Amino acid sequence: MKLAPASLTIGLALLASVSWSQGTVADYERALSYRQAVSGKVLNANLSVNWHPKGGVWYRAERPDQQAEFVYVSGEGRRSPLFDHQDLARKLTERLGRPVEATRLPVQQARLDPAATVLTFRAGDASLAYNLGTKQLAPAPASNDPGLLRHPDDLPRMSGSGEATSITFVNQMSEPIQVAWVTMEGQRMSYHTLAPGARVSQNTYVGHVWMLLRANGDPIAGTVAIAEGSVVDVTGTPARTPRPGRQGGAQGAPPANANRPFRVEFAENQAFLVPTAGGARVAMTTDGSAQDFYGPQAWWSPDNRYVVVPKITRPPTRQIPIFTSRPADQLQPKYRLIDYVKPGDELPQTRYWVWDVTARRGHWINLDLYRDHFDLRMPGWSADGKEFRFLFNERGHQTLRWIGHRPETQQTRAIIDEKSKTFVDYSQKFYLNVTGGGAQEEAIWMSERSGYNHLYLIDVATGRVKYPITTGNYVVREVVNNDQARRQLTLRVMGMDPNQDPYHVHFIRVGYDGKNLVRLTEANGNHNLEFSPDGQTYVATFSRADQPPMRELRRTTDSKRIADLEAADDALLRATGWRRPIVISAKGRDGVTDIWGYVNLPTNFDPNRKYPVIEEIYAGPHGHHVRKTYNPSEVSGPVAELGFITVKIDGMGTNWRSKAFHDMAWQNIADAGFPDRIAWMKAAAQQIPQMDLSRVGIYGGSAGGQNTAHALLLHGDFYKVGVADCGCYDNRMDKIWWNEAWMGRMGPHYEAQACSTLAPNLKGHLMILVGEEDTNVDPASTYQLVDALNKVDKDYEFILVPGAGHGTTGNPTVRRRMWDFFVRHLMGVEPRR
Repeated sequence: MKLAPASLTIGLALLASVSWSQGTVADYERALSYRQAVSGKVLNANLSVNWHPKGGVWYRAERPDQQAEFVYVSGEGRRSPLFDHQDLARKLTERLGRPVEATRLPVQQARLDPAATVLTFRAGDASLAYNLGTKQLAPAPASNDPGLLRHPDDLPRMSGSGEATSITFVNQMSEPIQVAWVTMEGQRMSYHTLAPGARVSQNTYVGHVWMLLRANGDPIAGTVAIAEGSVVDVTGTPARTPRPGRQGGAQGAPPANANRPFRVEFAENQAFLVPTAGGARVAMTTDGSAQDFYGPQAWWSPDNRYVVVPKITRPPTRQIPIFTSRPADQLQPKYRLIDYVKPGDELPQTRYWVWDVTARRGHWINLDLYRDHFDLRMPGWSADGKEFRFLFNERGHQTLRWIGHRPETQQTRAIIDEKSKTFVDYSQKFYLNVTGGGAQEEAIWMSERSGYNHLYLIDVATGRVKYPITTGNYVVREVVNNDQARRQLTLRVMGMDPNQDPYHVHFIRVGYDGKNLVRLTEANGNHNLEFSPDGQTYVATFSRADQPPMRELRRTTDSKRIADLEAADDALLRATGWRRPIVISAKGRDGVTDIWGYVNLPTNFDPNRKYPVIEEIYAGPHGHHVRKTYNPSEVSGPVAELGFITVKIDGMGTNWRSKAFHDMAWQNIADAGFPDRIAWMKAAAQQIPQMDLSRVGIYGGSAGGQNTAHALLLHGDFYKVGVADCGCYDNRMDKIWWNEAWMGRMGPHYEAQACSTLAPNLKGHLMILVGEEDTNVDPASTYQLVDALNKVDKDYEFILVPGAGHGTTGNPTVRRRMWDFFVRHLMGVEPRR
């Protein structure tokens, strides 16, 4: 077992009786105020670094006692104040009519002009401009700069919560707008409707994503919450942000000639050519029907000689009912039907029809290479226009095939044929980019064929591998930039350092031929990079669950460190009794593989007492789920405050380790890494003897809800109490893509692992939660589990939450009842006494 270097070592002590008071009113009050208690106590936790027009960076650095300083670090690493703080304080005092201190300047949303001479900012409701040379302060001129607004397509997905902050939204449009919070799953939750000219202040957390919508739900723009708070003027949809290396279609074909003599029209389920200059249309097809129709897209060859149209056989789509017991607009309940395709359902099937415009005849692309597909993607022509290509994802996900068809010879080939005896992780580990043309055409392809996720340079003409671009016992997580001119890739990778947590993200640069690999990051932590506009420098930010963020300015060419920037400091937070998580690595079920997780202790931790243990679980195979960055405001923190030790672990079957590690989930979703989790907790308890493994609880939502149920159904001798929220308890009942991705084609293994099948095995105390309006996981999955438990006369608690969607523990009453359930059954006392 390995304990991370910064972790807390707890000495062996004589342990007292477990009958001491826990789950008290004071514990609940501390749990409820946890996020507020830890907020604002880490200096420079969320540093916003800005690129200086003359090179280097500038930022607002937090200092103790709510003070701050604006710092400039030059491209050579020299530090200096960005401006004269004393002078600006004097001028703000005059303008605002109240005392302003140089170390507490009320400067928000500061921006530096391209000449680096004028700083514009907000001070309250005033928009001001300060000339750094003349030291004049004046009202800021009107600007078309969108400020903190982003194009909807440029919004990141929320990956967590930082410090508490706020956003003031001001509707500067001539129509009403909606203000919606975007969840981690991408769902929009409406909070406000603003009339033209109206404004609202919204409390939120750093990193949270907010969307501005029209009354009909169409997106206008969005913003991301920042540490110093912000005022967002909603004026319309800003332009998209240019990004180096942003790629278009993977085929590399130029746009087809817009002056072509025909256009394609779909009507009466058929496909027609219509002369652009006028005249009678030409039927390309005659066999279409309502269930077997042509359209709705067409792909022209660059020389306009050929056009490809799809023929789609569409079976009926399954629908499920969603009930609303307390609608906002009436007393009586409502229900609606939504499309919801499940594992084993028949899927639409597509065939491609190729029409020769010159010869006025067509032919089918041979179906043998793309029969029985889950979907077909990326249709388009090669750069030379000789080959029509598309990606075939086989039902069952054991084949991912890039197919090419040459209309001139009517030959079809598999350019790349990726196969697996388990599953091809198409949803998380896919990259295809084409460069060059003709005999020099190459493709960069992502594959786990070596046992780890890597990139390969493929000769498109032959389909053979020219070079493995990356190799070794680590994984490529993402292609950050593809510099085709230099034939270089910038990559996010994981597991490169044997002495670090294998989930830590690092960055490298490497040539298409696999040579000249440059490490852009090396420090022991989980990294994020931001490159300067000219690409010459970058800021590397890294942290761990047990280490606050640190930042470096580095040179791109050789990754040389130019300067250390502001490091976060959590001394004030730790002075309250808060402890950093204890990161632990221990051997899994095989005695060989390292399993990683961490332990959270309550702020009033007493080393002389024993504590029940609660695992927060989510074992979805699409990702790994133990946080690798520093964040005191995590979900399990309040649970620990009740008097528990909480843990979070990534067992086998989760993603981003070796292929063998991931394959544990294949047709085996019920495994959920439990043998590894139990082995890890036993090893952790040797290091932290205050962990009482005779009293272990578990909770989770969605896939974590299913995992929780399986814990008590299959490992009830270890897990004694569980709270399962919105779980997919039978993979036959859940959405098709997620379940067939890991469980494969329908077979007896689905029923064998269904929680309703396993209901007679239930041990311990189980609470089941579900929102009646869950559209992510069919609520009937929960009801079927409840019915199965009834039939075998098992005790459980069940809470149906009216009006709730996917996830119910955000409801304060539901959350309190979950806490009560753990206190009552793991501590043996009545809660809140």
